[in-house]
Amino acid sequence: MKRYFLCVVIVVAGMGAGGRADVPFRTGATFGKAVKVAEGAAGSGRCVNIEGDLLYVGGRETLGVYSLSGDPLRPKLLGETKDIAAARQIALQGGMAYVAARANGIWVVDCRNPAKPFVAGHYPSTANCTGIDVAGDVCFVGGSKSGLEFINVSRPQRPQLIRCVKKEPVESQSVAYRDGLLFSGEWGGKCVTIWDARDMTSLKRLACCALESNGDGVWVDGKWLYASTGFSKDDKMPGAKAHPGQMGLEIYDVANPRAPKKVSRVDFEYCKPCTYDMWLVRVADGLAFCTATGGGLYAVDVSDKSAPKVVDRWMPENKHSVTSVAVGDGAVYVTVMNSGTWAIAAKGAQRVAVERGQPPANASLRTPRPEAPKGFHRWLPSDTSLSANVTGLAVTGDVCYAAAGTAGLFVLELSENGITEKQRIPLAECMDVAIAGDRLFVAAGWEGWIVYEMEPSGELKEIARVPSAVARDVYAYGDGMRWAAFNTTVYDISDLAKPKPLACLVNQSRYNKFLSPDLIGGKWVAGNSALKYFSWLDVVAQPCDPPEGRDKRDPPVRKMEGYVSRMGGMCAFGEKAFLADNGGWALVEPGGQDAPRLRPFPNKKRVMGLPRWNGGKLVALSGCDRTASIWEFGDPENPRLVAWLALPCPVDAASFWRDTLVIPARLQGVLVPENVVYCRP
Repeated sequence: MKRYFLCVVIVVAGMGAGGRADVPFRTGATFGKAVKVAEGAAGSGRCVNIEGDLLYVGGRETLGVYSLSGDPLRPKLLGETKDIAAARQIALQGGMAYVAARANGIWVVDCRNPAKPFVAGHYPSTANCTGIDVAGDVCFVGGSKSGLEFINVSRPQRPQLIRCVKKEPVESQSVAYRDGLLFSGEWGGKCVTIWDARDMTSLKRLACCALESNGDGVWVDGKWLYASTGFSKDDKMPGAKAHPGQMGLEIYDVANPRAPKKVSRVDFEYCKPCTYDMWLVRVADGLAFCTATGGGLYAVDVSDKSAPKVVDRWMPENKHSVTSVAVGDGAVYVTVMNSGTWAIAAKGAQRVAVERGQPPANASLRTPRPEAPKGFHRWLPSDTSLSANVTGLAVTGDVCYAAAGTAGLFVLELSENGITEKQRIPLAECMDVAIAGDRLFVAAGWEGWIVYEMEPSGELKEIARVPSAVARDVYAYGDGMRWAAFNTTVYDISDLAKPKPLACLVNQSRYNKFLSPDLIGGKWVAGNSALKYFSWLDVVAQPCDPPEGRDKRDPPVRKMEGYVSRMGGMCAFGEKAFLADNGGWALVEPGGQDAPRLRPFPNKKRVMGLPRWNGGKLVALSGCDRTASIWEFGDPENPRLVAWLALPCPVDAASFWRDTLVIPARLQGVLVPENVVYCRP
C-alpha cells in the first residue's frame, strides 16, 4: 500500500505543473503494453511510417514492409529490400517509399508489391538529407547541411533536381507539404519557415514562425501547425545546463500562412543532450505523439489548442533515443536507437491518412545554371542537359578529376586561362575521388567503389570494383597499393579482390569528410568522431592483445578525448598532424591521446573546416560558412593569412594546384580563384 500511495503522489504532482511535463515516467493514461518487433528491418529500425494498412520500417541497411491487418502489436513482415543504407525519414505515396538517408541521399523504393519491394532509383543529394515529403511528381527534401531541395520523381529510376534553396533555410530537419504550402522545421534557425510551393517556377517564402528553441519535426492538420523543438546549440557543449523553453511542442494557427499566430506551447522534461537527436510529432484525433530523443515518447492532449497538456510518457528500457513514430489504430510504432522497433498499445491512437492536396505545378522545371561567381574560373559540364553536383576532386599535375554526381566522372585540364573539359566517364553516380601513386579511386554511389590505373597516355584502366550499398567518400594512402578508406572504414587493399577491413573510425552520418586525407607521420589515419573524440589508427602496427571484447586481429585504435565539432578535421603537417576545429588550430603528435589546446587563428578569423597542407600553406574549408582560407605556416608559431575567399555556396574539401586552390563547389561545379596573389613560404 505504501508503494501505491507514493506512485499516486508523483503522478498527481507531475500532471498539475501548469503545462510542464514533469511526469517522470508513464502514467498509463495512453500507453499500454509494448512489444518488440524483431523480424526483418524492424530489428534495426531507425524510422517508421504508415500508409493504408501497411507499416514501413527503415533499418540500418534495409527497408521492410509489414501488414497491420491483424494484431496491431504484432505486425507481419511481408517483404524487404536490403539495398538501402542509413534511413532517417520515410515519405509514402501510392506504394512508393521515399527514404531520406542523410549523407546517403534519397532512396526511391517501389513497394507496390509489398512482398517484393525493390530500389527503383537513388538521388545523391547536395544536402545532408533529413526531412522528406512528396506530392505528385515533387519530392521535398530538408537538408540539415544546406537547405531545401525539390526533386522531380516522375521517373523513379532517374530523379532529377528541379531547384534548391540554400541561403534562407538553416538546417532543415523536417518538411511537410499541404495543398500548396511547404513547412520547413529548421534547427539552427529556431523556426518553421512557410513557403508558397504551388508552382515550381515561383517559389516564395511567406513567413517564419519563431520557436523558443531549435526547430525539428513538423505536422500540419488543417489550419494547425505543430512544431517540435529540441536542444539549443549550446546544449551540445560540455557542461551544458538545463533551462526551460527548449524541449517541447508549439502550436501555431496558420489559417493565414503570411501571418501565422502562435497559440500555445507545452514543455517536456529536460533530458541530457545526445548525438542522435530526433524530435518528431504526429497528430491524430486530438492526440500528438512526440519523440523526445533520450526523453522517450510523449502523448500530448491537443484537443484544446490553447492548453495542450502531457498525458503520458513512454521510455524504452535501454533509455536510448526514440528516433521516429507512426500512429496506427490502437497502437503507435516507434524506433529506438540500438533497440529497434516497438509496437505500443495506445488508447485513442487512430490512423490518419495524410491529405496533401493539390501537388505543385511545373514539376518538369529545370532551373537555369547559377551565374558564375566573380573572381573565379568555373567549370560545369559542356553538356547543358547534365546537372553536375561536384562533391569531390583530386589533382595531379595539371589534371583534375572531378566527381560530379549523376553527371559522372570528368577529366579536366587546369591552366592559368581556366578549366578545360577533356573527358567524361559516364557513371550512374560519382560522389568522390582520390589519387595515390598511379591509382585513381572513385566512390560511385550505389555502384560501389571503382579503382583505375592511370596510364601514362592519360587513359584510365579499371582494375577493380568493391560492392557497396552506397559509396560516398574515398581516401587513398601511401602509394595506393596497401591502404585505402571507403566511407569511414580503413581497408588493407593488398588484394583488391578481397579488401580487408582494418577498423571503422567513425560511426556517424556525414556532415563532412571525417578521415584525414593522407597518412600522418607515415602510418596514422585520423578520424573525427563528431561531438566525441578523434580516433587514431596505426595502419602498419602488428596485431596486439586487444581489450576484452575486441578481435585480436584488429589493429590498435587510440582515442584523443575532448569535444570536437562536426566541422573539424586533421591532415599531415610534416611529421605532425594539423588539427583545425572550433575556430582554432593545433599541431598534434600523431597517436596522441591528450586533447590539445587550440590556438586562435590570427586576424580574428574563425576558421571552421577541413585542413589541407601543401608544404607551407594550409587551407581550411567549411561546407556551411561558404569560405576558404589559405594560411602560411613557414613559421608554425606565427601563421599568416594569405587569402580569404568568400564563396557563393557550401563547398567540400579543396585541393592545391600550383599556388592556388581547386574547389569542389557542388552545384557551382569546380572553382579556381582568379588573380589572387599568394605569398610563397
